[in-house]
Amino acid sequence: MIRSSHGRRVFRSFALGILIWTLAFTTPAAANNCADGGQSQPDEGGIGGTGLRAAGPDDDDSGIGGTGVSADAETGIIGTITGFDSICVGHVEIHYSPETPVHIDGQTATPAQLAVGQVVEVVATGHGSAIHARQIAVRHVISGPITRVDARHNEIDVMGETVRLSPVTRAGDGNLVSTAVATDFSLSASVQVSGMRRSDGVVVASRVSRVEPERAAQVAGPLTALGSGIVQIAGTPVRADSRGSFTIGDEVRVVGHWDGGALVAQSMESIPRVPFDGRVAHIDIEGFARRLTGERLQIGPFPVEVSAAAAQAIPRATAPEARIRIQGIVQDRHVIVQRIDVTDEIPPLPPVPPRNLQGSAGGPPANQQDLQQHGGPPPRDDDNIRPEAAGGIPASGRPDMSDRPPAPQMPDRPDAPPVPDRPDAPPVPDRPDLPQVPDRPVPQLPDRPPRPERPPPPARADMPGRP
Repeated sequence: MIRSSHGRRVFRSFALGILIWTLAFTTPAAANNCADGGQSQPDEGGIGGTGLRAAGPDDDDSGIGGTGVSADAETGIIGTITGFDSICVGHVEIHYSPETPVHIDGQTATPAQLAVGQVVEVVATGHGSAIHARQIAVRHVISGPITRVDARHNEIDVMGETVRLSPVTRAGDGNLVSTAVATDFSLSASVQVSGMRRSDGVVVASRVSRVEPERAAQVAGPLTALGSGIVQIAGTPVRADSRGSFTIGDEVRVVGHWDGGALVAQSMESIPRVPFDGRVAHIDIEGFARRLTGERLQIGPFPVEVSAAAAQAIPRATAPEARIRIQGIVQDRHVIVQRIDVTDEIPPLPPVPPRNLQGSAGGPPANQQDLQQHGGPPPRDDDNIRPEAAGGIPASGRPDMSDRPPAPQMPDRPDAPPVPDRPDAPPVPDRPDLPQVPDRPVPQLPDRPPRPERPPPPARADMPGRP
C-alpha cells in the first residue's frame, strides 16, 4: 500500500514536470517591438494603435529602465523617434492613440505629424510593456535659413550654427524616406532641425526638414554672450529690444525672424533647468553630457546628480562624442541619476531604401529638385562648396538646369576715370667740361751698345772611314 501511494506521487510529479516543460517552450513570450528600432512608418492600422499586450516573463515590471515607475506615476521621456510600433523612442515602446495631445514647437498638431528622427518630449504613465503617452511635444533645436554648406565635413550652418549630419540623419521630404547629406541643401533655404546639442555647441542632427521661408525662425541653447542690443545663443546672434534678466549660461529659447545677420527676437523664454519643470516623478533622457563638479553632469539644458551606483560610468559618459541615456528620479526639483547607458550613435533607425538617382524613364534625374528628393549625390573629398555652387553636382552627367532661375543681371561697371597726363620731366643740365690733362713726358733711353760678333766654330776633324 505504501509502495503504491509513493508510486502515484512520483508519477504525478513526473507528469507535472512534463506539463511545465511543454508550456515553457510553447507559450510565446512578449517581445519588445522597439528592440530593433521599430518600423520606419506606422502600419496600416493607423499611427500609434493600441499596442496593448500582456507582460511577459522578460518584461521589467519595475518601470522604465528599472527606475521603479508605478502604474500611476508620470515619467518624462526625452529622446529620438526611431520607429513606430506604437512609437519607439530609443528602445522604449510608448503607446498612444489618435486622441493623444501633440504639440510641435508650441503649436497644436496631430499624431500623424510625428516622424522618424524627431526629438520628442513625452509625459507617460505605466510600466513594463504598458507605457502610455499622456502628451507628446516636438521641439526643434533650430529653425531658419542655411548660411553655409560644407560638403567635405557633411555639415551645414543654420543662422550661423554648425549642424552635423550623419548616415542616420533623416531628410524630411514628405513621405520619402532618405538620408540627409549636406549637398541636398542650398544656401538661404529654410530648414528645421531635430537633434541634440553637444557640449561644444555643435548640433548633431537626427532629422532635417525643409520649410517655407515665411516660417518663424527659432533657436534653443545656452546664452553665451551679452551685448548692447545683441545676445548670443550658442552660435546665433540675437537682436533683442530687452534681454530681461537672463545671464550667461542660461538656457533660452528664442522665436523671431532672420534679417540676414541676426535673429530678431519676438519672444524669449527660459528653459526650465529641471526636466518637465519638475512635474514628473521619473525621467528617461537621451543627450550629450558634460561634467560640472564632482558627481554632477549636465545633459542638454539639465544639471543632474549622479548616484554612487552610476558614478563609474561618468568618464565614458562625458567623452566628446558619447551619446548617453540617463534614467533616474526627481526629488525636490533635483534629478538623481540611477543609471547611465553610453552609446556612440543614435539608436538604430529603420533602414533607408537605396537611393534611385535615375529619372522616371530610367535616365538621369529630370532636374535638381528631383535629384534632391532622391537624396542628392554623396559628399566628395574634393568638394568645397561655394555659395554659387551649393547644391550643385559634378559637371559630368549634369542634369538639365532649365528650371533654375536665371542669374541676376549685374549692373554695368562704370568707366574708369581718365588718367591725367604725366608732366614732362625737367631737362638734364649740361655736364661741365672736364679739365685738360697735360701730356706726360716720355723719357729718352740711352742707345744700346752694338753686340760683338760671335767667332766661327772650329773645323770638324775628318772621321776615319768605316770598314
